[in-house]
Amino acid sequence: MNSAGKKTLFYYNPTCEMAIENGTMSYMPPENLKQFEQDIAPLMGFAGSTSDKIICEHQPDVQFISFWKKANKHFPQFISIEESKALSPGSIDQIIPWGWSYALKHHLKHLIPGLSPEMRIPEVSSNEFRQFCSRLTSVRMAKQLFKKQDQLPSIAHHPSIPKILSSTDAVLDYFYNHPQGIILKTLWSSSGRGLCLLRTKREFEQAKPWIKARIKQHQFIIAEPLLNKAQDASFQFMIKHDGTYEALGINYFDTDGSGRFQKEHFGIPSKIQSHLPQDDIWIDEISALLIESMQELNIHDHYQGSVGIDVLFFHDDTGTIRLMPFIEVNLRYNMGLINLNIKKHIHPDSTGDWQITPFKNGEWSDFYHQHMKKHPAIYKDSLLREGFMPLTPRHPESRFAAWGFVKPI
Repeated sequence: MNSAGKKTLFYYNPTCEMAIENGTMSYMPPENLKQFEQDIAPLMGFAGSTSDKIICEHQPDVQFISFWKKANKHFPQFISIEESKALSPGSIDQIIPWGWSYALKHHLKHLIPGLSPEMRIPEVSSNEFRQFCSRLTSVRMAKQLFKKQDQLPSIAHHPSIPKILSSTDAVLDYFYNHPQGIILKTLWSSSGRGLCLLRTKREFEQAKPWIKARIKQHQFIIAEPLLNKAQDASFQFMIKHDGTYEALGINYFDTDGSGRFQKEHFGIPSKIQSHLPQDDIWIDEISALLIESMQELNIHDHYQGSVGIDVLFFHDDTGTIRLMPFIEVNLRYNMGLINLNIKKHIHPDSTGDWQITPFKNGEWSDFYHQHMKKHPAIYKDSLLREGFMPLTPRHPESRFAAWGFVKPI
């Protein structure tokens, strides 16, 4: 069972934002993203235990289960989508998807009458819910936190708030007023999708058709100045059934030049470590202000579950590393929370990182075997101490896999 002691069904559907934008109960992701969901689904197993279930089309291999059992990780039962349809109401206390959508609720509707009374399913078919899950909520929260500038710890600085622009000319004016570059965001998207980074006039001209199409689609686009990035990070929270908030900690990750996810870190990346305060009081102070901002916007009235708030360490005009305490709020499960769950099975005297990589059919199994042999796992105190770390099982048809390395500090 999960930490709340409830029998939980986990479902990895990272295309949930696309399903929300689509707004229908029949939404199906494109084939390549459907394959991605199937291959990476086991990652959510790190959040559960043997009394839980996770929807995953392929059963994990024995070697994978044995690898993690030595690190005191016991996975939920893996069931297929078809098997999930045979579950009876009352066999599951709560459902934890990557994110809610009308399509997901329709698929699991037979389980909803038997869920725990504490489990509140959002009104996923309403336009209010669609707007709530859009980036407009991030804009509102950025403005709310911006009012608390004088309460931020010294490492943090909130230099600007997002701007809503409704024409290509307005985007061009904004671009000219921010010579360091700008980032444009669509109303719905995730994991780097729906982003456009513009640093030069040539890039602006090339992006013009995209900008016009997005404004026509959503009536506006969201713009922010580009900061001189040093490191991506996120603050993790849980909104509980009773509407209270719990801070779960900070997580460090990498994205590429287009904002797409690249890598998760177990420890503090070396490039910023020496620039951080020696104690963690700043983490508690920023967490408290983020919670306060969410409470003021009554986020808990519309949603319960995991929340990831992206932040950014950046170089200011003097070259000093500062923290932008709010980039975006993700009202869903996220890779940062997965990372915190994996970290529970990594020895505290070790560090490491992991990533998700595309493979051709059959290549993941070869890669898996080669690295398991070349970098064998070493355990200490029933935790992974060193070596290659497979985070998704082998399967002949896998085209995506999660993996990483662990090493002593």
